[in-house]
Amino acid sequence: MDVEKLTDSLNAPVQGTRADGLKLAMAVLWERRDECPRAVPILVAHDEVVVECEAERAADVKVWLE
Repeated sequence: MDVEKLTDSLNAPVQGTRADGLKLAMAVLWERRDECPRAVPILVAHDEVVVECEAERAADVKVWLE
């Protein structure tokens, strides 16, 4: 097996596992949404979760998100 085929064969499982992890993270955030009212997860892209909130609550939301 050449390197390109090895890379291709490993890529899908790695990306799929990463996607599953992000979906799980979003599910946990949704379940715990009452802990941080008015913080709304709005986007997941690559390795980032974007949460919309009031500017003065950003520090609290950051702790909740982490």
